[in-house]
Amino acid sequence: MTNDDEAMILHWNEQSETWDRISESAWRSFRDTPFLPLRGIRNGDHSFVVCIVDENKSLFNIIPHKYRLDDDGRITSHRFDDLSEDERSFVAECMIDPIGPDHEGQKRFRDLRERMWRGSLPPRQAADTLIRALPGLPLNADCPAVSFLRAFGVTAPSRQMQ
Repeated sequence: MTNDDEAMILHWNEQSETWDRISESAWRSFRDTPFLPLRGIRNGDHSFVVCIVDENKSLFNIIPHKYRLDDDGRITSHRFDDLSEDERSFVAECMIDPIGPDHEGQKRFRDLRERMWRGSLPPRQAADTLIRALPGLPLNADCPAVSFLRAFGVTAPSRQMQ
């Protein structure tokens, strides 16, 4: 079980090659209404990760976000995958269908979701710096954070949250 109060949001700053922390309230205002831009983050493509820790203060999940922002700091796009409109439509239909895709469609759905997820990953050069910025590497090899780290090309020893 995770606690949303334990989320840590990080932004990849390409210029300084650092992960900068963003408060949860600033993150909510950036993504919701009323909109407030994130301080110092304007146009271009930006990578973020939302880190969730479990009740043991170990990293449980890392949720990547990638957005294209305009000059005012508003999200203009979040599609960094190579999906066609038909593929994107298929995924959207599967996500709202309470029954889900049939057996044949399940593999297609998983493959398309994987492509979408990979498109949201931060740039590879951010991996080593991310390890140092994380709140505590996962102690449980089965948690979703480990899958993220493997897909991101990171293998590091576990450590307790400080």
